[in-house]
Amino acid sequence: MTHFKECVADLTMPKGWEDVSYGNDTCPSWLYKGFQVMIDHPDFKQRETNNEDENATRFYIFRAQEYGDAPTWNAECHTFKEVLSILNDEETWHAVARAFVSRHAYDGNLPWSARKQRSLDIFLNLYGHALHADYKAEGEAIMRLFDWHDVDDAPEPVVEESEPTLRDALEDITGQMQSGKIGDRQVLEIISNIVDNYKKEQS
Repeated sequence: MTHFKECVADLTMPKGWEDVSYGNDTCPSWLYKGFQVMIDHPDFKQRETNNEDENATRFYIFRAQEYGDAPTWNAECHTFKEVLSILNDEETWHAVARAFVSRHAYDGNLPWSARKQRSLDIFLNLYGHALHADYKAEGEAIMRLFDWHDVDDAPEPVVEESEPTLRDALEDITGQMQSGKIGDRQVLEIISNIVDNYKKEQS
């Protein structure tokens, strides 16, 4: 049995999990809802790193889109039960959303106003067009974490510490138009998204 197989021999992966292990990593990893979970050997002495620390965590979680990069969000735990709890916790999704906005609000293509603390959905509506396609796709994937099939159990929208007013949003749009960052078509699309979100919140 190879080392990677030994790392997960005691686990039964749930439906929907995908093996994305890379041979040059120190241990195997699995993908779920955009989260990548690296799974070390259950016997700490058999691990390639931290093999002298019996208290070292076995599972390391981060967003797969940030593989090979410094993660904006990550978590570590000892058991697979804890992994499932973290990945299915709405608070985790909010933390991931905050981390995404904090990182990409400082993109050089965005105006200074993008750095104001705001919800992920509004951030994407206002500035998604200016993000790299991969980053925009990741932001949209994070938003989908909040899609619930049971409307009665649906959580509140991804609202962060200081929600911008409609006036803030319009000032942002005006500033971007004046600087030539967006054109008429993009303005109409952004305003349409804002109106749609407002209608959803009022319904």
